Amino acid sequence: MEQFYLEKVTKTRKIEIMEYIKEFYENNSQINGVGRLQDYVTKEKEEFDKWHEKIKKEENDELPKICYLLIRKKDNKLIGMANIRMKQNLKDYKYGHIGYSIRPTERNKGYGKIQFYITLKELQKNNIKECIMTCEKSNQRSKSIIKSLGGILKSTNNQEEYYTINIKKSIEKNAPKYEKYIYKN
Repeated sequence: MEQFYLEKVTKTRKIEIMEYIKEFYENNSQINGVGRLQDYVTKEKEEFDKWHEKIKKEENDELPKICYLLIRKKDNKLIGMANIRMKQNLKDYKYGHIGYSIRPTERNKGYGKIQFYITLKELQKNNIKECIMTCEKSNQRSKSIIKSLGGILKSTNNQEEYYTINIKKSIEKNAPKYEKYIYKN
């Protein structure tokens, strides 16, 4: 059975992170949950160090944001990324607690749900009780993941849907299904 863990972004994974973002460009795939990496690394430019500096600074902002890598244990491969906002009250921050992505060549394997479950556990460790999620109306995969882990639709606008998730209930309900996928050191 495959197992996964979250790892904070460090410069030691620079090459893998660069390959990750380039895979999105090669597959013409929408980019989410990467701490705005797409603003720093494009087909034309590579400013990884500036991006890394930005995300490290954001860890200590008024609204702390921590960027994690989802690593598959068996081959040490970067499978996904998640940008997690570590504060219960997001005030006017419209993007919710978690932004996430799975690399295009690793999709449709259930990894998105596993990553989302693990990120909910990370929020719980930081005493966050309710997760707010936003999702583009057209993003069926993300809506499916959010709903499968307890997301309740609260509102919509022209382009987005807003969900809430009771983190404790979601983890309790989904632990039998997803806990076995978490690598514990």
